[in-house]
Amino acid sequence: MIQIKNRNGIGDTVAAHPFFDHLLPLILVVVWYFVTNAWTPPDASARQWVYGSVATVSGLALAASTFACTMTYQSSNILMTKVRARFTKELRRNWMAVLRSALLTAVMPIVALALDSTATKLSIALTIYAIGLLVTRFLRSLVWLEYTLFMSEHAETAIRRDDVPLRPGL
Repeated sequence: MIQIKNRNGIGDTVAAHPFFDHLLPLILVVVWYFVTNAWTPPDASARQWVYGSVATVSGLALAASTFACTMTYQSSNILMTKVRARFTKELRRNWMAVLRSALLTAVMPIVALALDSTATKLSIALTIYAIGLLVTRFLRSLVWLEYTLFMSEHAETAIRRDDVPLRPGL
């Protein structure tokens, strides 16, 4: 019988609570503000290019995250079924946070682009925050994708190892 054990390490706490993903973006903004004295690139076209690039990469991350989320929820192997049953709340919380953040990190640079002429420092801060959040949430998405793929592979090897027939009566 396959059992899923509860673990209570720091990694499990971070994995179960996506709020921790906001630490890196906040640290990046604080470092930018205090270490560089809120430096902004003087060329407006360079800033606009950065805003557009971050929004584009965020859109791609949203598509990739949606794919990974779909793999998690549509997986039919027995281990993923048990994982979904046991960690329903954590999975929902994680995937909703990842998808919301991907959308948010795509919109933040567009807002920064609109504010750039009047509030350049705020625009840069929004974009730095968006980059940090995009990185952390995309990494979270990759971890869940890797977990899903691992569980699929593990289920296949467990079936081979136990010589369980694929269909009854074989």
